[in-house]
Amino acid sequence: MIKAIIFDFNETLANTSLICYNAFQHIFKKFNNKGLSSNDIKAMFGPLK
Repeated sequence: MIKAIIFDFNETLANTSLICYNAFQHIFKKFNNKGLSSNDIKAMFGPLK
């Protein structure tokens, strides 16, 4: 019996990098009153493929 199926969605089934980047920018502007640079956001996610 299959109990679970795990998908590696991010960058495998869909390219969500731009969506994540825009979401981080929006949240940090809204709650911290400042945007983040691309390097700041990349540092949160670790190295890209």
